[in-house]
Amino acid sequence: MPRSKRAILLGLAASLACASAPRIEHGVGSWRSFSAADRFAPATLGVLAAENPGFDEPALENLQELLEKSIGWHGLTLAEDDAADWLVSCAFRKRVIWREDISRQPVTEPWYPHATRVLGTRNEYSPTAANDPEASAATQPWLETLVELRLRSRRTGTIGWSIQRVWGRDREDLPEDELRQTLDLLLSQIRFYNNAPAQAPTPSRD
Repeated sequence: MPRSKRAILLGLAASLACASAPRIEHGVGSWRSFSAADRFAPATLGVLAAENPGFDEPALENLQELLEKSIGWHGLTLAEDDAADWLVSCAFRKRVIWREDISRQPVTEPWYPHATRVLGTRNEYSPTAANDPEASAATQPWLETLVELRLRSRRTGTIGWSIQRVWGRDREDLPEDELRQTLDLLLSQIRFYNNAPAQAPTPSRD
């Protein structure tokens, strides 16, 4: 094989690997620093249900428990809901992108990580695509899987900080171990500042 073709194939393989590798993306308040005295609690089941409409009640309870454990593992200050400054929630999404048609805006929809059917894979029927497998493959949209950690103000309800882990490939499920690692990884992105008063310099004795 000529060196030029080999280089092209290696470049394509590297680009595919980079595209499919998970990445971290900041959202609201990406540069925000939190006080070490801030208190965190898992969001209520109602908030989690609003952010994850595909979850049933047992799944929401499991998610809330997993958030509580992750906060504890990371060493954040835990609090009851009514005493917390920030409620920690997690939203699961699929982002559907039509790369061949730049006029179509990406579509984001809910995703249930333990469901076997992947959302967003439905294509509009096309007689040409039905008879031509290559054309059918070309119309398949690019799917990105998003797990987003959100810090929501308990006082105002607004999202003050969020961060996403994005997989540029399809995910039919998300094992609990990987979900736990993802939440721990996203929680590690929180930055704290020390608000202790600065000490006055010690006067020198001459």
